[in-house]
Amino acid sequence: MPGKFGPLTELSLVLLALTAPKYAVSVPKVHGWATDLAHALGRETTRIGASLRWDRYEAKLACDREAGLAWMFIPATEIAAGVSTGFGRRLAAGLADRLSGDRDPIATATQDYLLFLELLGVRDCTKELDDHLRFIVERILRQATLGCPDLYDATHAIFYLTRFGRLPDRCKRPSAALHNRLCAAAIRQADEGDIDLAAEIVACLLYAGSPLDRQVGEITRRIAAGPQADGGIVNTRGLHPAVSESFRSRYHPTLVAVMALAEVQHAATAA
Repeated sequence: MPGKFGPLTELSLVLLALTAPKYAVSVPKVHGWATDLAHALGRETTRIGASLRWDRYEAKLACDREAGLAWMFIPATEIAAGVSTGFGRRLAAGLADRLSGDRDPIATATQDYLLFLELLGVRDCTKELDDHLRFIVERILRQATLGCPDLYDATHAIFYLTRFGRLPDRCKRPSAALHNRLCAAAIRQADEGDIDLAAEIVACLLYAGSPLDRQVGEITRRIAAGPQADGGIVNTRGLHPAVSESFRSRYHPTLVAVMALAEVQHAATAA
């Protein structure tokens, strides 16, 4: 994801997932690490917020329905750290006020913007996110072949509807047909060097209630075999060409691999 705050936003969303209370028992070390990091990041986010003119960004965010992703780190970090900052509340109140005069403020909104509004507490976008997921699922089941954009659309639709696994009941369990198609695609992606996308598929399937079956186990083994000597996961292909090489090849794959493996461990513990 390109953008000034891209790496920060990606980190905050992974921390949003890993600080979920369910992990405190099933993967306590990961949960503890994520919680400590979320608090540290929260302090930095507060510092950033204190130096910005929020009235300018409220106006921009109210008009630009594609701008939410760049600022997602604010509410995501607050939720992950369990804190509520003054500037976060002010941004939410200002944005809600500006959108109140719009008869249909989310008619043209992207998924990113919908999640942004939800995390800020401005609006419940369950229906819109669910409608978007159903549209993507229908397209995936209809297509003969699946490309990376199709797979990223599917994973992010589930991430956003389930709020990165925190609200699993909002998502209908994937059908056997969808589960099998996504698992086959994940194995292919992993074998071609795209551990990042394979990990996203594993996480989204488990967030949505898919079983921890043999296929998911095969993908998990490929992900777990990926760490380098320093613990990082390296991608040899995939991700957006506009982002930096380090972000594309190591930073993002490592984050989503940790997220996926934590959910696998949780699912195994809960089984």
